[in-house]
Amino acid sequence: KSVGQGATAGVLVSLLTHPLKIASLRLQLDLGGGSMGPRTFPSTLSVLRQIVGEAGLVSVPFSLTGGLYRGWTASLLGAAIHRGVYFGVYDTAKVFVLSGNTTSTESGIEIMLQKFMLAWSVSNLAIWASYPFSVGVVRAQAAVAPRTSVNGVESTVQYKGALDAMVKVIAKEGVSALWRGYGLSLVSGFLGATVLLEFDYIKDSLY
Repeated sequence: KSVGQGATAGVLVSLLTHPLKIASLRLQLDLGGGSMGPRTFPSTLSVLRQIVGEAGLVSVPFSLTGGLYRGWTASLLGAAIHRGVYFGVYDTAKVFVLSGNTTSTESGIEIMLQKFMLAWSVSNLAIWASYPFSVGVVRAQAAVAPRTSVNGVESTVQYKGALDAMVKVIAKEGVSALWRGYGLSLVSGFLGATVLLEFDYIKDSLY
């Protein structure tokens, strides 16, 4: 039940935030300013308008023309896995990790530390399980329209969506490439554990 609730929440969040993530990435790739000359996109709204104008809101799956929701299938799967593991596994494992504490002499601090270590482990597991989908989404979003331009240099789109990007990354760079940069996510895993622990204590105080 907890896994299903977390996965459903992840799908809803992905539906609402996917266009914003794609706009954020395109703005980061839009190099310019100062001696580099003017930027292509002055605002987030201009990015969204350009993508919708060239490729539409939703494009045909597995095509080189990517719309505003390009890569959303992989993003949806990644979000469902991440949130399902993040909330579901924590709620389930907590019962076994903390069993017997109600009759033991363990202090509140010791119990909190046990919860935090569990939350940190679960948070890292959730990131690890969903990370390949994030890689595929980023690769696909970087080349989102019929053509992509970075610092004035145009190139054709290489991937037919995020899932196609994952397959091609494995073929050209190996399976380990799907977890490239994962080590940097350990910091976000620490922050995720803190949020999960806070959520747990707030939920206990309310119910």
